[in-house]
Amino acid sequence: MENEELEVQPGEVEETQPTEQESATNGETREPDWKAEALKYKAIAERKDKQLKLNKPNNELTREEIVLLAKGIEDSDITYLKKLQAGEKAMGKEVSLSEAMSDPLFVAFKEQREAKAKAEQAQLGASSSGAVHQDERFVNNQSREDHKKLWEEEMKKY
Repeated sequence: MENEELEVQPGEVEETQPTEQESATNGETREPDWKAEALKYKAIAERKDKQLKLNKPNNELTREEIVLLAKGIEDSDITYLKKLQAGEKAMGKEVSLSEAMSDPLFVAFKEQREAKAKAEQAQLGASSSGAVHQDERFVNNQSREDHKKLWEEEMKKY
């Protein structure tokens, strides 16, 4: 009985199960397998949740970041420290953010930024006494000429 194939003779009809479409046309209705449907939708929901978790950006601060912020480290410094940390991790080293603060790249970055801020602060502002500015209107809202005429008239009285 090895690999015996059943051959259908021309006069014989093979018995098969009716398909869903055939059973629907014969008037029979098949009940859906509710358990299988529930498992299918559960799997779909789990995949969607997993996708949402993967696509969701991580905006939460770590404990180390909170400590650095409490010490007065700026956000831009923390961002730069994270980049340094990622670079070290890519090279196979685990470095914390506080250890990355002693990295020569971060020290140079911070010194450069402080020097730039100091240079901007040291620039002289515009002097207010450089040009003589005369108002065209006086306190009583007279023009210069009107004020001069009025003054001359008052001086003639003395």
